Amino acid sequence: MEPLTTAAIAIGSVVATKALEKTGEKVTETLWEQTGKFLNSLKQQSPDTVTVIEKALEEPFYYRPLEKIFYAIINGYFLNFFSIK
Repeated sequence: MEPLTTAAIAIGSVVATKALEKTGEKVTETLWEQTGKFLNSLKQQSPDTVTVIEKALEEPFYYRPLEKIFYAIINGYFLNFFSIK
């Protein structure tokens, strides 16, 4: 490959990466804005629901119980599928 072609590809990839980054930033910004508007409108219609949502977001989420359930389901499925007991 010629040096000029290599340089053009490198510059093109940098420009494309920056364009995608800006698009991602804009999408994220719009998503947060729309979520805020939705919560404000929901707060006017059902304040109790928003309170429950906000409390749920403050509490830490523990994956460990879900992990145990997941493994129990998978192990049970495979044990029954292969008739291993």
